[in-house]
Amino acid sequence: MKKLFILSLLLLLAVGASAQSKWAGFFDPVSVNQISAGASEKGLNGTFLIRPSMIMAGNVFKLQYDELGEFNQVSSTFASRAGMGISYSHFKVIDNEPYNDYSFAAMVSLATAQDPNAGFLFTASAFNIYGLSPSIGLGYDIVKGQAFKQNFYFMWGAQIKFN
Repeated sequence: MKKLFILSLLLLLAVGASAQSKWAGFFDPVSVNQISAGASEKGLNGTFLIRPSMIMAGNVFKLQYDELGEFNQVSSTFASRAGMGISYSHFKVIDNEPYNDYSFAAMVSLATAQDPNAGFLFTASAFNIYGLSPSIGLGYDIVKGQAFKQNFYFMWGAQIKFN
């Protein structure tokens, strides 16, 4: 578990170092000046920025196991996770306004409906509908005394992006 945590931190540090210098404008609104309008060498149109984000899980699907450790069923809970963290977001200019069309995020999540526990959540989201983006993600709860495989979950929900 420690290796996974350290690897995740190193990955986020590498992405942060190459995305923008010294996290300039992290809490400021994205401006048109920050986004390169022309296509890059790779044919991508727009700019990747590191931005803060929050998520509220709609449905959470978790695998359930019996006492022998064998798969038993899939449980589903509604609005049982909330999280916040950073996203690696792609911005482009549409109608002279910055528009975030997709992003990938790493977040710390908290269970809201079950025993309070924390965990990690990795999400992908697309579109921007009135400030919310539909998201899917894979998470892991940190619960002492449970087997490693019992703590994974899949979720979908709405991500709030701070543009």
